[in-house]
Amino acid sequence: MAGLSRRYDREVAQAWRVIKAPARFTVDVVEFNVGKPEYFVQLRVYSSEIEPMNDPMRVKVMEYLALCQKVIYSYGIKCDLAGVEGSPAILPGKGK
Repeated sequence: MAGLSRRYDREVAQAWRVIKAPARFTVDVVEFNVGKPEYFVQLRVYSSEIEPMNDPMRVKVMEYLALCQKVIYSYGIKCDLAGVEGSPAILPGKGK
């Protein structure tokens, strides 16, 4: 994948978002090193949404995230997975 300059864009977002999530939870996409050769994205989930799930559902969530990661990789974009303590931020107009 060396030499690829692909960045996360609408096409990439739509490609992984067609995969049906096993439960309702937040997945934030965070870009790192924008404009640099070490560019990558991170799919971030939050403990407040994952911890209440039972073990089989957590496994399904991880399988879902791994599949989403593979789709993003298929566009030549490095993609990490991360769990974050706490709850996701509520963006204006996106209240629950």
